[in-house]
Amino acid sequence: MTARLALLLLPLLAADAARAARVELVAGGGEDRTGIPAARAALREPFGAEFDAAGNLYVVEMAAGNRLLRIDARGVLHHVAGDGSAGDAGDGGQAMAARFNGPHNLAVLPGGDVLIGDTWNGRVRRFHAGDGTVSTVAGFNAPPPAARSHGPYCITLTRDGAALVIADLRRVHGGSARRGRRDRGAAFRSAGRGVRPPRQPLHSGAQRPRLARRGPRRAHPHRRERRGR
Repeated sequence: MTARLALLLLPLLAADAARAARVELVAGGGEDRTGIPAARAALREPFGAEFDAAGNLYVVEMAAGNRLLRIDARGVLHHVAGDGSAGDAGDGGQAMAARFNGPHNLAVLPGGDVLIGDTWNGRVRRFHAGDGTVSTVAGFNAPPPAARSHGPYCITLTRDGAALVIADLRRVHGGSARRGRRDRGAAFRSAGRGVRPPRQPLHSGAQRPRLARRGPRRAHPHRRERRGR
């Protein structure tokens, strides 16, 4: 069965039932090639999709594809990362020669780079859109065979793009999505207890969510005086 990607279009101000939601085909046809209209191009287990600021739609394929695809504003499908074979290779080199293993999700950074939840490799990879290379996001690693349950199944960014949130099959982790050296990808600090929910909705100017930290509690000064008496 041919895999397809559909786009659900919901009218914002539907006045009646006649203006109900409609589904349009975005990608997924019978031609096994790229560089053609996405609606005609065959997909292999598309599993995650997200737009960048320029209007390009990125699609990641799971185990049958192990590829990162881009649909441009004209609707043309481009193959941008992953050689199509399952594996763990290619950091520091050209993205088209890289190998992923069952990626389930992606997140687009404000600058246009794409983070890939390379699930069964237990890591988050970064596609550098500027030079077409791939690196690994530092700080999160679930070595095989633990990656099957502890790998990054879902990843997302906060609205300001500063914090990366990763969900495996048991826990949710949070960390910085911007810090780190260029050759190591975006640094990620794992937090076993996740990210503290902000007290107010995230918007421009709001404080960034902080990582939950464990540490010794400080005794209140009045309590110390009472104990000494």
